[in-house]
Amino acid sequence: MDDMNVCEGCLEPRRMPACRIVHVALMLLLWTAPVLTSVYWNPGDDILRHNNEFTEVQRVMAERGVDVQRVGAPPRLEDEIVYVNDRYARPDAEPGNRLDIFRVEASWLASMTDRLVDMKDYFTQEELDQFDPRSVEGFTFDGKVLAIPSFLDFTMLFYRKDLLEKYNFTVPKTWDELEAASLAISRGESEECGCQFAGFMWQGAPNEILTTLVFQWVASHGGGTFFDSESGNVTINNAQARAAVERAKSWLGGVTPSSVPNQHLHETKIPFLMERAAFLADLSHLIGEVHHWKPDGCEVFQCGERRFAERVGVAHMPGLTEELHYTNPWYFGWSVNKYTPELNETMQVVKYLASRQQQMFKAEANEDIPTLLELQTDDAVTCG
Repeated sequence: MDDMNVCEGCLEPRRMPACRIVHVALMLLLWTAPVLTSVYWNPGDDILRHNNEFTEVQRVMAERGVDVQRVGAPPRLEDEIVYVNDRYARPDAEPGNRLDIFRVEASWLASMTDRLVDMKDYFTQEELDQFDPRSVEGFTFDGKVLAIPSFLDFTMLFYRKDLLEKYNFTVPKTWDELEAASLAISRGESEECGCQFAGFMWQGAPNEILTTLVFQWVASHGGGTFFDSESGNVTINNAQARAAVERAKSWLGGVTPSSVPNQHLHETKIPFLMERAAFLADLSHLIGEVHHWKPDGCEVFQCGERRFAERVGVAHMPGLTEELHYTNPWYFGWSVNKYTPELNETMQVVKYLASRQQQMFKAEANEDIPTLLELQTDDAVTCG
């Protein structure tokens, strides 16, 4: 019966003419779906903010004829750059090791200058001038722009508003105030919950995050910078810098858990998100994660009728005095592997990643700070 056509109201089936069967078969044989060119991208590790961005970019680029495929990478920043260099960004990479676009931080690029596409070959100076000039400068090496800015980040102090009120503290503006509040809350909450409750969490593992934290500590104690930018002389060896480092060292086992020197961003934020820490030094992009945070098992953004984000505040990092406090800017962007076989399609994706549409999406969905100057003053982004 598969070659028969039954007409409505007929008692007997009628056979489909053989020529028509051949015609249909030829149409099916000749018809093919549009072929999309694949581009391989690492948007970051498997967390909500990166997943949101990947889903959006994949949807938009599919409409433009490009199939964006996701490539995983280690969650730790210092592991990611080694992984990219050793596995992907090389002319002799294995055929299956394909990564065209990857996330970079400005401090990584010095070790990758000969493996990346110069964005000035694909973006006009007028287009580059639309970005925050600090980020473009951060991605420029030997006259080449090696990444297109994605978002800005800086270190902030996250704190529990409800615990400050409970223990009668104000938001700490000095290191002395932070130490006093951390110790009191840690001891009180540990006794109350019968668990280990941390005072102040920060990233102590040996990587660029610790370097920037040390810079902030030293600068906030009046210790200056690591070297003089004009003379090139090393200036870090001074009494104020030593005092700053000794202060941080004294936190271990009291203000700060003794495990912190082995912990990275992903390890230090968990106690805070799980309500087992009073203070956390982290990057500003965590604001979006806090607002969407829900522990496993919660069906809504609140557990026990309390929304976690409503009990979290953010502030400048403390200093030796209220006026003497510093932070570090972080510039994240997208670089392109110069060995990619599909360079034209890859740059189409990068152009979209750099667009106003995509930066607005990241600002609204993830609360990322845009790098496009016009969006940095846009009321929809700044809540103005």
